[in-house]
Amino acid sequence: MRHTLNGGVIMLKLQGNDIYLAVMERKDCIRIWNDFEYDFDHPTEPLNIGHSEEKADQWFDDIQKNQGAKTGNRSKGYGKQAVKLMLHYGFYYMGLERITANTLEINTAAQKSLEQTGFVLEGVERKAIFMNCNRYSRLNYAILKEDYQK
Repeated sequence: MRHTLNGGVIMLKLQGNDIYLAVMERKDCIRIWNDFEYDFDHPTEPLNIGHSEEKADQWFDDIQKNQGAKTGNRSKGYGKQAVKLMLHYGFYYMGLERITANTLEINTAAQKSLEQTGFVLEGVERKAIFMNCNRYSRLNYAILKEDYQK
């Protein structure tokens, strides 16, 4: 974990074995936007085919507003590493007692990653998300600090 001062703002960087988590900047959005390959077999985010690079700027603005994120790397264990970094930071540096996560029923990789890191499925919001002309259920997971420490 590293904190740096950038224009009066403390920037956080969590370092893992193969990844690091940091604040997403506009240049990152443009790179991710241009490198993005849609996974038609496992749809988990909106389809952006045919959109211009200017849309990446709008996407960055949306992320800043909504604090959302997208990933372009699948099946490499990065998600699991990211979850572990966030859990450690949340429980030991922020003093959290409970952390929650949501995913779609079709995102089996996320479900596996969450369950392998100790999250427990607590609920299902049936057919809560409409995406790509289909309705999907949203799965609600949570982990308690006491479970993480075991």
